[in-house]
Amino acid sequence: MGIRLKLLIPFIAYLFVFGLFLHFYWADRYLEHEYRDYKEIQENFLDLIEDETIKFLVAGDFENMFAYFNRQIDNHNKRTNLNNTFSGNHKKDWKEIIISDPDGKQIFPLKKTEPISGRYIYKYHRPLKYNNQNIGNLILTVDWRLERNKELQHFYNLEKFIILTFLIIILISIFLQNTLIRRPLLQLKHAATMLAKGDYITPIPSIGKDEIGQLTESFEKMRTNLKKSKEDHEQAIKTAQHSESINRAIINTMADAVITINDHGNIESFNPAAERIFGYDSSEVLNKNINILMPEPHASAHDGYLKRYHNEGDCHILCQTVEVEALHKNGKIINIELSVSDVDYSDPHIFSGIIRDITEHKRKETELRIAAIAFDAQEGILITDICANILRVNKSFTKITGYEPDEVIGRNPNILKSGHQTHEFYTEMWANIKQHGSWSGEIWNKRKNNEIYPQWISITAVKDKKGNVTHYVGSFLDLSDIKEKELQLVYQAQQLSIAKDEAETAAKAKSEFLSVMSHEIRTPLNGIMGMAQLLTDAPLNKEQQEYVQIIINSGNALLTIINDILDFSKIDAKKMELEERCFSLDRVAFEVIHLLDIKAKEKNLELIYDYKSDTPQYFVGDQGRVRQILINLIGNAVKFTEHGYVRLEISCEKTKNIEHKNIASLVLKVEDSGIGIHPIHHAQLFDSFSQADRSTTRNFGGTGLGLTICKKLVELMEGDIHIESEPDKGSIFLVYIDLPIYVHENSKIGYK
Repeated sequence: MGIRLKLLIPFIAYLFVFGLFLHFYWADRYLEHEYRDYKEIQENFLDLIEDETIKFLVAGDFENMFAYFNRQIDNHNKRTNLNNTFSGNHKKDWKEIIISDPDGKQIFPLKKTEPISGRYIYKYHRPLKYNNQNIGNLILTVDWRLERNKELQHFYNLEKFIILTFLIIILISIFLQNTLIRRPLLQLKHAATMLAKGDYITPIPSIGKDEIGQLTESFEKMRTNLKKSKEDHEQAIKTAQHSESINRAIINTMADAVITINDHGNIESFNPAAERIFGYDSSEVLNKNINILMPEPHASAHDGYLKRYHNEGDCHILCQTVEVEALHKNGKIINIELSVSDVDYSDPHIFSGIIRDITEHKRKETELRIAAIAFDAQEGILITDICANILRVNKSFTKITGYEPDEVIGRNPNILKSGHQTHEFYTEMWANIKQHGSWSGEIWNKRKNNEIYPQWISITAVKDKKGNVTHYVGSFLDLSDIKEKELQLVYQAQQLSIAKDEAETAAKAKSEFLSVMSHEIRTPLNGIMGMAQLLTDAPLNKEQQEYVQIIINSGNALLTIINDILDFSKIDAKKMELEERCFSLDRVAFEVIHLLDIKAKEKNLELIYDYKSDTPQYFVGDQGRVRQILINLIGNAVKFTEHGYVRLEISCEKTKNIEHKNIASLVLKVEDSGIGIHPIHHAQLFDSFSQADRSTTRNFGGTGLGLTICKKLVELMEGDIHIESEPDKGSIFLVYIDLPIYVHENSKIGYK
């Protein structure tokens, strides 16, 4: 938008507002004033004819009244240049004059007229009174539109004249603005444009002494100052560029890395030494966060360090050198020496870091520390020069050989020779060292006190960068204690072999003894039980029958104990072998239940048998040992249950195919409602000759071998056995065994 238009806008706005004021406000005020004058004229006319009309009405002289009103109308028409006489269709400003009696009956005109209404139609009422009594009403109806239009046309003519005058003033103002304001400002604009383009040489012409002239003089002074500032700035840039080139060359040729970051932790510069140390090209890290060069947990915590520094001014590494770990591009941890400074004259903050790679230094330091520790280790160490003259020994050397350092330094290690090795041995040893750089082996040396001792020694040649041998390092261990322990171990091995042979002989003798004793005890025991069985058929009284039954029960108990001891002995001697025969597991279980059902009924126990329908019938295995496991478990359950039930459940968890055989994973579950067993006794239940506590043996009897034999037999079948029990809540014994399934066309035989 140009300056001319900006200067015209106020005048145009004033003209627009003034026109609106004239048209919408002043016009209404003018018409209101004219209407008040018009109304006053009509009121004066009514005052004029009021008295005459009252006289005519009182006298009842309507004829003269009608003539009077007609004259008044004619006079009014003449004044308004109207030639029409009064009529109901009068179209001038007087529409009608009506006179009515007090009851509203129209007296004049004689003919009743239609009501007249419309905008700018006004009625003036005047009551006619005589002696304070209303004798009639005078009504004048007028149409103000003609008079209003005449006055409105007069107002519009005046409005046009005022607006035209205002436009003439605006045109004159435009001419004066262009001459006195716009033209000087355009010259000033041209000069400012030249300044913006860098033309500080062309002077700005002087334009008068007014405000624009003063502004021009100020621009000229500014041009002069800018010219001088530009010259100074160009000189400063040249100086700064020269200094920056020197500083950049120094930074780029430094052996140490120089990295700068802003207050957000983003990298702003990365010199070649930094590229070499961290493995990144500068383009890969610029504007990225510095934490890409840090390992955890420092990488995650770094932004927090910056925030704390901005908020609290706390930074423990500023203006000091610290050793920290950094992260190479390849993910390797490197050791660096870091010095961080805050460039406090910059805004935002710039932090500079000088970094030195001390990884190799730390490695050498570690190696030296390890070497120092190793030098004082338990091994004896000696260092010689290329001529094999001892330069240094450690404390362990003195401890092993008995020689103090000052007694051996400068001497040859042959002072330790014992004479056990030949000259050819040492010749071959040194030839091996020269060829391979090292040698290890066992030799016999001599201590200071002339004691001969064995040692294991390693000799290594130390070479410089060119591969030339500069030193020899020997480390050795005193094998005296090891040799002595080896002799002890040999002796102990011999003793263990003798003890093993004796134990095997004793075990064999025990097995033979148990076998013989079992046979010797069974023979008379079978005779006793046979005779007792014969006595049951003899005519005995009740008491004698009870005695015979006691003999039979005791014999059966003793026979069970003998069988258990014999089985345990076989298992313990690893002479128990399992048969591989086809058998019906359902039949075996049914027979066991049938066998123990008599004892269960004697104690009023319910003996339950449940063989799951999805469990196969026929298997390949040792049915006798399976029967023995079931008899022991169910027999124990019946023995230790006083009331309730004993339940046997046989199920198949799954089947699997191994070496073309279908193997069934069977679960034999024996559950009872007996006395239960405390969990602390579960572990010892399967130990030999063990029961839950001593009161069990006293109350129920038994040797404690039944569960042990069950466990051994289950383990022989490569199965497992578990117990779940609590006191007074009964017990559950679970046997897990895998048996091959025998396929037979008549396998479904039920015994439940």
